[in-house]
Amino acid sequence: MIKVLLLFLLFSVPEFLFSQTKYSYAFKGNVQDSATFESKILRVTDVVACKLRFKPEKNEGELIFEIAPYEVKYDADGHVINGQPLEDVKSLLLKEGLELKELNRISY
Repeated sequence: MIKVLLLFLLFSVPEFLFSQTKYSYAFKGNVQDSATFESKILRVTDVVACKLRFKPEKNEGELIFEIAPYEVKYDADGHVINGQPLEDVKSLLLKEGLELKELNRISY
């Protein structure tokens, strides 16, 4: 009975524990080169995919990106050493001169 219960628990671990998380950031502003912009986003630690949707006529767009599961790590003094991917993406968007409108977590 215990073996059956253990097998059930092993194979019924929720998928969300191991899945990536998708987000969408809406913004206003101009993006000169979408390929370069996407490559900058992909350099952020734990960002595994991104897609830029930009409407030049409206001067606004949306960045859709995925973050791999990660564990926040701290040094001996309690400071975060591996960063927060959402904060890193936000600061990168702000450095590009974009006005951030809304961040959404995309549910499946």
